[in-house]
Amino acid sequence: MEWYKKNPWFLNKYYESMTAYAYYLDHQSRDKGFIVDTDEYYEYIDQNIHQRYPDYFESKPIKKIEEKVRSLFAKLFYWRGFLGHTKTVNSNRRDHDDSSN
Repeated sequence: MEWYKKNPWFLNKYYESMTAYAYYLDHQSRDKGFIVDTDEYYEYIDQNIHQRYPDYFESKPIKKIEEKVRSLFAKLFYWRGFLGHTKTVNSNRRDHDDSSN
């Protein structure tokens, strides 16, 4: 169906909440008497998805990719720093006070 091609977020694991909401709207539209696979049916779904997730539709796709890459690098560097952090030992450090000698 053409609708799936226009909505790459649908069934995409990164947009599970949008897909779940689309399924909810599908059930809701059937309860309201919409006939599935009609223009009115898809317009109802699109209109409600756009209202619920305006940021997704208003931002440019390249911006979404940049945000995802930035997030992944931030996580990578966080874990790299966390896992690669080693405690340095100062060999000149005295564990007790030698001033009494």
